Amino acid sequence: MRNWILVDAAGELTVAELEADGLYRLLRARGVWPHCVTRKVSARVADADQAARFDMAVGDPVLALESRMQDTTGRPVEVSEQIYDGRSYSIEMSIVET
Repeated sequence: MRNWILVDAAGELTVAELEADGLYRLLRARGVWPHCVTRKVSARVADADQAARFDMAVGDPVLALESRMQDTTGRPVEVSEQIYDGRSYSIEMSIVET
């Protein structure tokens, strides 16, 4: 998992803070209120780094989950990318009409 936090929105976060508490709790303590997350799931083929990490062959399937979070003002705050072993991972989503 890789996360990028926009410093203009969230300020500086330390490793110690992130190890001790949750990201969104830390953001709220700084006055940043997570509001909307857009996620994209896509199938990809493993590159050499991913193949080594998952003990698979280059070209085997992986699932990529990309997320973008905005706060209540619409300001982008977080971008993340997560890669999962496509041979043994499933994703379930619920959609609720409001």
